[in-house]
Amino acid sequence: MCTTIGLDFLHNGCRPDIIHRDVKSPNILLNQHLSAKIADFGFSKILPDEYVSVLSTRSLGHLVMLTLSKSYSHSPSIATVTSGQLNERSDVYSFGVVLLELITGKGAIVSREKTLVKWAHACERGFGEHSGSTAPRVENRSSLWRATHLAMECVKLNAAERPAMNQTVSELKNCLAMERDARSPIGRHTKSMEIVGLSFSTVMGPTAR
Repeated sequence: MCTTIGLDFLHNGCRPDIIHRDVKSPNILLNQHLSAKIADFGFSKILPDEYVSVLSTRSLGHLVMLTLSKSYSHSPSIATVTSGQLNERSDVYSFGVVLLELITGKGAIVSREKTLVKWAHACERGFGEHSGSTAPRVENRSSLWRATHLAMECVKLNAAERPAMNQTVSELKNCLAMERDARSPIGRHTKSMEIVGLSFSTVMGPTAR
């Protein structure tokens, strides 16, 4: 949540707007209160737009940054493969990958020839069955599905179809609100009553007429 708010501030709260260009899990740091802080703004300062555009014309999943840093980066090459240039939606794509990592418990590269995004698209219909260690800690499964849908919207190949960062903030707030409600005493009580009611009706069977 803190990451999206930070990126939204960079995109909409700064003049001129700032594009991070290197959003990935190693660049999201946690403080002692587990609040996320966006780090490493160096990429946008090192490489000018025209150089990035040339680097970013490689095919989807073939990462130019691998040769530059010898470490995986899901931005900016995948995010700009269709347009050849960076904009706010490039950061949105990269954040979508981070969100998928959180939901599935998998890294950005699943195997030697498959990225997490490709894997997610391949099993999108049965995504709930493939979620990682995050899923058991979620009280409201609807919030998990909603967050998953948001992540898939963020990593759409066509940048114009991705949500803006302020829309991402709003949707994640809704997901968190759903989860908090489910974890509250009232939410847990309601859930327990639903389970008891279901069990009772199952045992008693249909009402006699």
